[in-house]
Amino acid sequence: MEIFNISGMRVIELLGNNLTGTLPLNIGSMLPNIEGLFLISSMHLFGTIPHSLSNCSKLIYLDLGNNRLTGLISNSLGYLTHLKYLFLEGNYLISDTTLSFLTSLSNCRHLKLLEISGNPLNGVLPISLGNLSGTSLLHFKASNCIIKGEIPREIGNLSSLIDLDLSGNGLIGSIPTTISNLRFLQLFNLSHNKLSGFIGDDLCKLQNLGYLHLTQNQLSGSIPNCLGNLTSL
Repeated sequence: MEIFNISGMRVIELLGNNLTGTLPLNIGSMLPNIEGLFLISSMHLFGTIPHSLSNCSKLIYLDLGNNRLTGLISNSLGYLTHLKYLFLEGNYLISDTTLSFLTSLSNCRHLKLLEISGNPLNGVLPISLGNLSGTSLLHFKASNCIIKGEIPREIGNLSSLIDLDLSGNGLIGSIPTTISNLRFLQLFNLSHNKLSGFIGDDLCKLQNLGYLHLTQNQLSGSIPNCLGNLTSL
């Protein structure tokens, strides 16, 4: 895909078309002033996410979801320090086993939404997940990503979350008690994993919870009576 003479553009929105080809390798120099790039659901964009995209230092909205993009999610996305919304869902993107790109995104202190669902990441959630912008991150969606290992306790640092979806992965271990720190959480989906242990009373502290999905795990014991106090559930 070739685009010319658009260096002054601030927003490009090409949703739901049949675009084909790859993103220009020099996209960072072509769009120095871009603040919003929306190429969602074109279904025919392939290739990798160019490293030069990290030079788009004014970028606030980046939506490349539901295409056929491949390759590593680059740690260079962490240079986009003004980024608020990042949509990469529904591609074929991968990462290293430590999902280090999540660590790099801790530099994006204004990040509100991170949507990476449906990519074969095949890694383990890092402890540094808790360093994502805890005071601004509202939505974290990473369903069906072949994520393994345990949910780190540090996830409780994301105190502003209202939507947490880690369903359809291979997560093991128990539900961290630190989930109780997510007092604004409204949607919590851990279904279709391999989680074990009990459903603790910690969930009863989530007074804003409206949706709780724990289907298809290996949880045991009884359902806490105090869940009945969650009037929004």
